Amino acid sequence: MFMFLSLIILPIIAIIGLGGFGPILDTMHAQGAGFTSIWTFGFGAIVGLLGIGFGSPGNPHILVRYMSLKNVNEMRQAALIGTIWNVVMGWGAIMVGLAGRAYFPNISMLPGENSEAIFTTLGEEILNPFFMGILLVAVLAAIMSSADSQLLVGASAVVRDIYDKIFAKGKEVSQKKLVLFSRISIACFMLLAVWLAFSAEQFVFWMVLFAFGGLGACFGPALILSLYWKGTTKAGVLTGMILGLITVILVKKQPEWTFAFLPDVKALFAKILFGVTYEAVPGFLVALLATVLVSLFTNKPVNVDQQFIDIKSKSM
Repeated sequence: MFMFLSLIILPIIAIIGLGGFGPILDTMHAQGAGFTSIWTFGFGAIVGLLGIGFGSPGNPHILVRYMSLKNVNEMRQAALIGTIWNVVMGWGAIMVGLAGRAYFPNISMLPGENSEAIFTTLGEEILNPFFMGILLVAVLAAIMSSADSQLLVGASAVVRDIYDKIFAKGKEVSQKKLVLFSRISIACFMLLAVWLAFSAEQFVFWMVLFAFGGLGACFGPALILSLYWKGTTKAGVLTGMILGLITVILVKKQPEWTFAFLPDVKALFAKILFGVTYEAVPGFLVALLATVLVSLFTNKPVNVDQQFIDIKSKSM
């Protein structure tokens, strides 16, 4: 909620401080037609931007929210609230960036020439220290809300899906032991996250997009097809997950040694998809196609029709 309010209030205060949209438009015109012309983006760039949405159905920390819904009516309500929430926050984030360009026309004016610091730097410029503290709390709240969900989902996957169902299958494992393993998993994930943060050479934005696309391509098609197509099989899902993830990695940064037996995957998909270069789009499409094709040639689950009926009855 803090982040939501901050992304609404901060750009409004910034625009009022500038005296309206005029200075923002002047800055955009001065910095090139790319900020004002609707023809700036080509087909590939537009599809790539829209392709960011492919990540949503594959992010476990997002899906667990929907799994807690009790019936279809709550799902429709959640979809409406979520859509409005994202549109407003998206507008706020864009306006923070545009207003920031008017306040700081040159990136050298930002700490460390880091464009990702525009939110806090703009807040420091136009807010008094007390409200700036609230702004920082909003940033930390957004970080914590995502981090704790991802840590819990990751630990649950390791302990429940891997250890409990594979390595300890058929054995009685005490809750105390499972809790201990969960805490160890969370600690390991935290240390891994810290290491990645300190070793990262790219901006956080691009790292998040890569992770978002990887999760979307890996789990998105599997989830959607499992819910809406009775012909989805276990083999199809596993194949789609593996090929989707590999495609995302190859498009993002193809290892040099793979060029000995593979073409330039990023260039290949950019040509096939009319200039689309964001890795989530080809990854999602490859996973979708692989899941469908493999499912067509493998046996579908037993009593799948009854399972669909049971799911629908539980959702009413």
